[in-house]
Amino acid sequence: MTKTNVSPYFLNLTHLFCDNIHQCSYIKHYSYNEVLYTQGDVPCNLYIFLSGRLRIFRETQQNMDCVAGEFIGAQANFADICYPETVKFFSPGEALIIRFDLFKEKIARYPSLLKEVIECLTRKQKIVINVLDKNLAYSLLKAQ
Repeated sequence: MTKTNVSPYFLNLTHLFCDNIHQCSYIKHYSYNEVLYTQGDVPCNLYIFLSGRLRIFRETQQNMDCVAGEFIGAQANFADICYPETVKFFSPGEALIIRFDLFKEKIARYPSLLKEVIECLTRKQKIVINVLDKNLAYSLLKAQ
């Protein structure tokens, strides 16, 4: 993947960072079973999923359905909390990694970016709630 392919994933990051995005970000290639982040770690990077398959580990483990350009673990960044789970790659894959302190500086300067971040996180939360509701309904039907 070339550096010029980065911008379409979440928003036009190259334009936002005035073509200096590569000074505060990079694409990392992950192998099978490699950890993206660990439960209890303090988030210092913003992860944007590019490819592969992820698995989340809490009390149990489950696969994550991710699309290219999606934030991974960003709720911990924006809530200023430690990661509540561990996330590993379940196949080879890639993530765009951005230093979160520099990203926060850009958000402060460009309020429209904050609006897009909020919309992205809200969409993700709605998807998670829908999946949980479906799983709960299925469990209740199965228990009857």
